[in-house]
Amino acid sequence: MGYNAFGQLGTSNTQVYLQTPTLATFFANDPVKDVKANFYNLLVLTESGKVYMTGWDGFRLKGDGTTTDAGYIQEFRQVPFPTGVNVQSISLGFSAAAALDSNGNAYTWGYNYEYATGQGINTLYTYAPTIINPDGVKFEKAEIAASGLAVVEGGKDLYAWGVRRNVGMEVTAYDTRPTLRTSTLGLAQDETIVNINIGSAIPVEVPYLHPSFVITDKRVLTSGYNFYGRSGVVEPGGAIRYELNGNTSGNNSFYEIQGHAIYEGTQFLGATVGYFHTILWTGTNALNAAYNYTGYGTSGLSDWYMSDGGGSHTSVFTKIIE
Repeated sequence: MGYNAFGQLGTSNTQVYLQTPTLATFFANDPVKDVKANFYNLLVLTESGKVYMTGWDGFRLKGDGTTTDAGYIQEFRQVPFPTGVNVQSISLGFSAAAALDSNGNAYTWGYNYEYATGQGINTLYTYAPTIINPDGVKFEKAEIAASGLAVVEGGKDLYAWGVRRNVGMEVTAYDTRPTLRTSTLGLAQDETIVNINIGSAIPVEVPYLHPSFVITDKRVLTSGYNFYGRSGVVEPGGAIRYELNGNTSGNNSFYEIQGHAIYEGTQFLGATVGYFHTILWTGTNALNAAYNYTGYGTSGLSDWYMSDGGGSHTSVFTKIIE
């Protein structure tokens, strides 16, 4: 249900809004394992390891190797992968997509503005899922927005591609292919990466305007752009710290979220980043940092999500579920 102007709900009709839950009978024989959404598309992973997309093809997310825009795809269409590939997880940014298979290979495709797909080619689009792993490297997690992050099996190394500002680096350049950036985390010898997440619902022409999160078994680390206070980082007086790159004495590193009683001693498992809000979650509760905007259907969240109520940045993470 919801907004369907681009055919992104896969119902094969042109209704702009679906106001009641509608069963996606297309997947009756292959149950859905995961669904990712952006403003224009759905990306669906099934239990059998197949990937499907629907919605606007302006960013070439159909991934079939053809270069033309297919317009509005109003039914679920399978994204072709090489024979024998079993996809285990998917990620969908505003304009690019990624998938991870059972052998630790990360695939990307879609809009390649400033090398967002990490394939090392200087074209506006990449038209088919393509492996981006460096030689001999296997990934266990991969996330994409207008740039990307991937974690090596074992959780000890982080690779990044696209705009470097999203991994704590002051320079405005980009990495054309996945590049080892573990040093930006300052991991302790006994510290392991648990999860990664990148904000995705950001206008594509400003690719550095999103936060990145790395969750370890000891800390929560963030970098990128703290728009709407979504990174939960403030200056010593409460002012929002917007640019989270080169953030401590000018060094190139992620910024550790710390100093909040609600955070200390809590083991987080992941982060979910939207346009106005970020949720950090555990198995039992969640914290929120966000901008309580009165439009776009979010005004009703002020009592449940926000510690300060109407119309301002919360700036720091606040528990929303007991």
